[in-house]
Amino acid sequence: MAIDPAIDRGLSRPIGAHAAAAAPTRPSRLAAALLGFAADALLLGLLTAALAFLGLAPLLARRVDLDAHLLAVMSLSFVAMAVAAWPLWQRSRRHAAVQPLMALRPSLGLAVVVGLATFAVNALRSWLEPQLVGEVPEPSNVAPILAALASQPWPAMAVFVLLGPWVEELLLRRVLLGRMLARGWPWLGVLLTTSVFAWLHEPLPRADLVTGQWLWLLSGYWLMGALFAWVYWRTRRLSAAFAAHAINNALACGVLLVTPG
Repeated sequence: MAIDPAIDRGLSRPIGAHAAAAAPTRPSRLAAALLGFAADALLLGLLTAALAFLGLAPLLARRVDLDAHLLAVMSLSFVAMAVAAWPLWQRSRRHAAVQPLMALRPSLGLAVVVGLATFAVNALRSWLEPQLVGEVPEPSNVAPILAALASQPWPAMAVFVLLGPWVEELLLRRVLLGRMLARGWPWLGVLLTTSVFAWLHEPLPRADLVTGQWLWLLSGYWLMGALFAWVYWRTRRLSAAFAAHAINNALACGVLLVTPG
């Protein structure tokens, strides 16, 4: 599944003098920015939950074992997230049209560098982990990812390398971060969306994790999210943030596939 440049359709129009003049000249008030972000996040969460429930309702009615159809459930969840993001995505297009874009080729070049760097940093963290915090159990998403890769490797790779990263970048960076950029609060937008990204991947301490170990796992996802958010902020291109995320996930899935046990 190739990435179509039309993904950036709302971002790739030339920026004229009249559009540049329409860009916000000063940020909104902090309280308004925080309330706007909270309202956006709540709306997305409620819509995603409702759509996912509707999609799963036929399976639940038939009492299908969802664990046995994990990849389909995950795919449906990502689709629900994308559909939920659509209204806010459309409302954000007029803001995106007045934001300066980095050219496509250097944007994707930066994405490749950041994607490789993200994977390298995670590898370094894994190497330092025993010295810093002791042996930490695997992140909560590793077991289902391994199970999916073992049973359906190619569909699983499509979900974890293409669908998942695209939807997460659409939701978190293009919509939530993009709307914070339009409000004039870029660093706050990076902080908030990165925190949401980390929380979505490791929401609560598990029984097999002490607080320090959970924070260690959370910090890894936070760092990843911050790098992907920076790529979007720097380039204003969804395709660049997606490419960085997809490269990291492809390498991580490759390691999981070839690692014994």
